[in-house]
Amino acid sequence: MEHLYYYKLDVTLPDLDISKLKGELFRFLTPSYYSYHIKDLEYFQKEILNHINFVIPPDRVFYTEILIDQGLYPHVDENNLILNYYINAENCKTLFYNLRVQDTIEDVHVKNTDLKKARNYQMQELKVVDSFTAKDGEFYFVNGRKIHNVYRYDKGSQRNFIRWEWDNISLNEYVDKLNG
Repeated sequence: MEHLYYYKLDVTLPDLDISKLKGELFRFLTPSYYSYHIKDLEYFQKEILNHINFVIPPDRVFYTEILIDQGLYPHVDENNLILNYYINAENCKTLFYNLRVQDTIEDVHVKNTDLKKARNYQMQELKVVDSFTAKDGEFYFVNGRKIHNVYRYDKGSQRNFIRWEWDNISLNEYVDKLNG
């Protein structure tokens, strides 16, 4: 199987009460990217987890808000696999890239980040190879080890989503188990 960049999960959830999802701040990656613990785990179990059959349990789950106007710079995540459920997608497009010159990641100019495996890239180093635009109420798995970014069309708005993270399984491996 070709290495996947993303995979849409066909699951529908009822309308969610954000006040029951947004708990205490867990971390902020930039002054505009915040992840929160899930506040009401009983509500989360009933309204969300009862609708999803995880073939491999995630390592973490958060309620996330992104407030930045320009979107996210091209980067790889510290996690191998991410599943986002978009509560408020804000017409944002997720783009995936390959390096224009196939150097190793260590040979490419990267901006400093605080995360151990996360890296940011310069646009001139990259070429677009795939993309998706999520809508409110949709689930997308994202290959966190592929270079990607999020482009915002509507400046000044806020994206809200639930984010599940896996450290030790790839998107291809997960999809194989899901469809297996």
